[in-house]
Amino acid sequence: MARFSSVSPGREFFSSLLKSVHDLQDLQEPYDAEVPDDVNFLTAGVDVQSGGDDGGWFAVKVVGWSHHERARVIGYWELRENPLTTADAWLGLEAFLKRGFRDGDGKVHYIQGAAIDSGGHYTQEVYDFAEKHRRRRWWAVKGRNNAAGKRSDSIWPAKISDNGRVYMIDVDIAKDTLFRRLHGDADARNAVTFPLNALPGAVSMDGHFFEKLTRERKEYVPGGSGYKWTSPRDQEPWDTLVYAYAAVHGLRSLPGGETFKKLTGPAPEDIRRAAENRAKRGGNPRKADAPSPAAQATPAAKPKKKKRRWGVQLG
Repeated sequence: MARFSSVSPGREFFSSLLKSVHDLQDLQEPYDAEVPDDVNFLTAGVDVQSGGDDGGWFAVKVVGWSHHERARVIGYWELRENPLTTADAWLGLEAFLKRGFRDGDGKVHYIQGAAIDSGGHYTQEVYDFAEKHRRRRWWAVKGRNNAAGKRSDSIWPAKISDNGRVYMIDVDIAKDTLFRRLHGDADARNAVTFPLNALPGAVSMDGHFFEKLTRERKEYVPGGSGYKWTSPRDQEPWDTLVYAYAAVHGLRSLPGGETFKKLTGPAPEDIRRAAENRAKRGGNPRKADAPSPAAQATPAAKPKKKKRRWGVQLG
C-alpha cells in the first residue's frame, strides 16, 4: 500500500514507493551477450531533443522483451554527431535503428518497432522520417493531452490521428506501469533489468543515469481526480523507456499482433503448468462430462408416470 508524504497543500507524492538510486542500480545484471537469451524481440524509444548549441540530438533506448512483459534494457545512446537540422542526423538515426544486436547463440535481433517523439521543434522532420520508414514500423508518436489525473483505455490508440501522421499515445498509463515495475519487487517476472556493462558507444548506466530515470514524480491532483506526472526537464532515460514500451503496444495493435501478445504473455511452461494444475484439481472437464460407451449403449429408463388428481401432478 502506498503511503503519501505531504509536500505542500494539495500536493502529495508516492514517496514511500521510491527506491533510491543505489537500490535501482541493483537492477543491473551482467548479460552474457548483447541480448539476453530470454528476449523474444526488440523495440526502441526515441526522444528528440530540440535546440541548444549542438542543434538538437537523439536519445535512443533499445529494450528487449520476453514473457510476462519482462523488459531487458539493451542500452541507451545519445546521438549527437550532427545537428538535427541536417540530413546526416536523420541518416544516422536510420542507420542506428537498422543495426542488429546478437544473443549468446549468435542470432541477430533487429528492432521490430520504434516510437519516436514528435512533440518538439522537429515535428515535420519526425513525420517525414516515420512516413519514409512506415514499413519498418517506426512510428511518430505524441503524448495524449488528457485532463489532469485522467487516463484513457489504452496506451496505443485504436487508430492514427486525423492527419494520418502521428499516434497519440497515453504516456501516463505507460508511466504508471513502468513505475510500479521499477520500484516494485526486483524478483518479479515482469521486473525491468539493465546491463551491468554498457555496449560500445552507449551511455554508462551510472548513478547519474538512474537519477534521470527517476526524476519524474507522481503528483496528486486536488479534488480527487487522480494523479498526474510532473514532467521535469532532462529525463531522457525515462522518456525513452516509456516510448519503447509504447512501441510494444503498437506492435500488438497490428494485423497479426497476436504474435507479439504471445511473446510478451505467459511463458509456455507457465501455461502448461497451469493446465496441469487445473487437471489435478478437477480433471479434464470435457472428458469427465462425456458419457462412457456403456452408458451410450444402454437406453435410459423411461420415468414412471405419476398419478394426477384434479389435473395436478403429485409427487
